[in-house]
Amino acid sequence: RRDERIIRFLTFKMDKYSVQYAEKKRSKKQEKSEA
Repeated sequence: RRDERIIRFLTFKMDKYSVQYAEKKRSKKQEKSEA
């Protein structure tokens, strides 16, 4: 099915971005807790 492939592709892209986003959030949290 075509839409299934699109969803899989989108989730794959979002996975990459979500990992980067989570890392950014994590580093910000550490800075706040240290300060």
